[in-house]
Amino acid sequence: MNCKKCGKPIENTLFICPDCLEKLNTTNNTITVNKATQNNNSNNLATMIIICLLVFVPIFCLLIGSHNNHSNDTSSRKKNDSLLQFGTLLETNEYTEDGEKIIVIKAKITGSLTNNMTIDQNYFNIEYLIKNHNFNKYDTIVYWAVADMTDGSESKVISFTVDKPLIDKVASGKFPANQMGKYVSDLWILPSLTE
Repeated sequence: MNCKKCGKPIENTLFICPDCLEKLNTTNNTITVNKATQNNNSNNLATMIIICLLVFVPIFCLLIGSHNNHSNDTSSRKKNDSLLQFGTLLETNEYTEDGEKIIVIKAKITGSLTNNMTIDQNYFNIEYLIKNHNFNKYDTIVYWAVADMTDGSESKVISFTVDKPLIDKVASGKFPANQMGKYVSDLWILPSLTE
C-alpha cells in the first residue's frame, strides 16, 4: 500500500505514515488519509496562531518600547544615555536656588497601550530615578517629556514638579507611583492624552 498524502509505500499494519507522519485509517485493508483530522488540525493550528499573535504581539511591543540601557552613574549623563525606566533621558540641568537643590529632567517617551499608561510611565520614571539613582538628594524635581507625534513632529506631552515631601514618600517605598499625578504640582498633560 502507498500513503495517499506522500505516495510512499507503507505496511498495512501501520496507523501513521513513517515519512510524512500523516494519520491513516485502515478500513477494509486499504489505507486512506483521514481528511477530517487533517482539516481539524489545520483549523486548530490557525486558531492557536491567531491567539498567540493577539496575546504576544502587544506584550512584545510593550517590552520593546520600555527596553532601555540603564546606567548607575548619575554624574555624567549625555543625550541617549538613559537612566529611565521608560523612554530616553535627553537632558538634565542641576542648579541651586535659595539653598534648594533642583534638577530639571527632559525625557523622550513613546506611547503606550493606553493614554493612562502613557501618562503613568512618566511617574514610574520619577520613582525609578529616586529609588535607583539617588534622586532623593534633590529638593525639587522638574520633569517634562516629549514624544513623536503622528505627523512626524516632536511635542511636549507632560510636565510636572515633584517637591521634597513627595520625593521622600516615593523614596520610602510607601507611595505608589501611579498615584503621583494627584500630588505633583504644575501638572500639564497634552490634551489628547486626557480624552
